[in-house]
Amino acid sequence: MAIRAVTAHSIVRYMRDGLALDEALRRAMLDLRDLVDPFAERVNVMNAVAMDRDGTVGAISTAADTFYVFQTLDMSDPEERRRACVPLKDAA
Repeated sequence: MAIRAVTAHSIVRYMRDGLALDEALRRAMLDLRDLVDPFAERVNVMNAVAMDRDGTVGAISTAADTFYVFQTLDMSDPEERRRACVPLKDAA
């Protein structure tokens, strides 16, 4: 899925075009909705973790209630945070 949609490139491009990290992640996940995937929401889960040029870390998933762990050079211990969620299929 990520390869077909060029998700990593999309995240970087959206940030290059001026979007904040969280919005770039959200838009890249929304792009996945354009793929024809009969297994969407049943089997496939897509996750992404990214960092902007200021060192801000963000993560997103197509599954609800998921978390990620990260640690920067300034941190003495890793931190766990909830991922944002964008379902593969629109709820509408």
